[in-house]
Amino acid sequence: MRLQATTAEEQAALQEAATGTAKAQIADGMAAGVQNNIELRKMLADKFIASGDYNSAIEQHRHIVRIQTEKFGTGSNEVDAAMEAVMLTEKAKIAHNMALGVQNNIELRKMLADKFVASGDYESAIDQHRHIVRIQTEKFGAGSAEVDVALEVLGFVLVKKQHAEL
Repeated sequence: MRLQATTAEEQAALQEAATGTAKAQIADGMAAGVQNNIELRKMLADKFIASGDYNSAIEQHRHIVRIQTEKFGTGSNEVDAAMEAVMLTEKAKIAHNMALGVQNNIELRKMLADKFVASGDYESAIDQHRHIVRIQTEKFGAGSAEVDVALEVLGFVLVKKQHAEL
């Protein structure tokens, strides 16, 4: 059933409504096209990985798996490749989180510093102790006993380096 306009205002309103409906249909079609655009999702995943947002990257790869499964069925090379991308991104996320854990691991840094001192690599030992001071300062605040101890140990290594250079 088609609506008839009796006045110019009604005609304009019907035209505007038709245009709005057409625009909405185009927008819906574009959204669906973007939603199923594998290349766009791959680019988004790469951008998310570069920014360290692994969860969003994994989400994009999972959308790709869904799209590829609908398109090619399970067990296809395309689906296998998409699944592999999910797994690789999850592994990258784990590695990133582990690196962050190591980065702020005071005990590990102390062990590294001790090994560097034992081998005569005082610069590397000093670097490790500076990281310990930074971590302790962030964790306990400047002037805390933990920071004072870390600074004292750093000073000791600096003196040891000076004696080694004599």
